[in-house]
Amino acid sequence: MVRSTSKTGKLDFVNNSVTGNSDTLQLRAVIPNPASAPKRPDQSTQRVLLDAELVTVLLEGAEPVSRLTIPRSALLTDQSGDYVFVIDKDNTASRRGIKLDPSTTPALAVVIDGLKEGEQVIVEGLQRVRNGAAVSPAPMTPNAPSDGKK
Repeated sequence: MVRSTSKTGKLDFVNNSVTGNSDTLQLRAVIPNPASAPKRPDQSTQRVLLDAELVTVLLEGAEPVSRLTIPRSALLTDQSGDYVFVIDKDNTASRRGIKLDPSTTPALAVVIDGLKEGEQVIVEGLQRVRNGAAVSPAPMTPNAPSDGKK
């Protein structure tokens, strides 16, 4: 049974992490659920929305936010915090401390301080990189398809 009812609610909670396997974000909204008049005198009042019912929600007024992200594979951490290796114009690797936003995913890290858009970070071969070492940058190798074949 499909019912069409339009109610305006208020978003009151947004979880700060994204579920990695489904790329979903938990939200909670408060929506009025008025009692409807019973169809027969012997019935109790009912609500329009029922417990565990699936609904379609249109979230209006939300503006997309542009964030600087890096692959998680580029992220390194030690006792002094999170850092990456950045490639400068002379193809030299330099260590750069960064600050991350808590709203990161298993695949991407959201950087809020320490990097600028357009800077190149080293993603592969990090075990051989040292601060001040000359590097030969190349595009990142895309992930191989996971169809079970090698």
